[in-house]
Amino acid sequence: MKVTNPTEKSVSVDGEVMQFEQPIIDQVELSDRVIVLLDPDEFADGDELVGENVIAIGGDGEVIWRIQPCGGWVEGANGKMVPVAYFNLWQDTETGQMHVAVPDVILDLNPDDGTVGNGRYVR
Repeated sequence: MKVTNPTEKSVSVDGEVMQFEQPIIDQVELSDRVIVLLDPDEFADGDELVGENVIAIGGDGEVIWRIQPCGGWVEGANGKMVPVAYFNLWQDTETGQMHVAVPDVILDLNPDDGTVGNGRYVR
């Protein structure tokens, strides 16, 4: 699978380009998909998709899943409650385990379906 980034807001998987409204700030390439982290600061105020800002894209260029929301809510700039966004995405080089983070919490990410679990507080 060949993955490139034609622009800061797009990813190309085997020539199929997926365009996003927000910049991609990180990505992890797996054998059959690429998982991207979209910049949470670039979502419109009140956009509830900010809590699903990690997306897996398959070799055909189609979205496989959007991440499971972490369950937390915060007050947005416009006063509307919005889901907590993910801020980090990485794969452990020793174990291969995928991880995402929200403020003060690291979660394991299942790359097959976008579910999260095993939250650990960090300070």
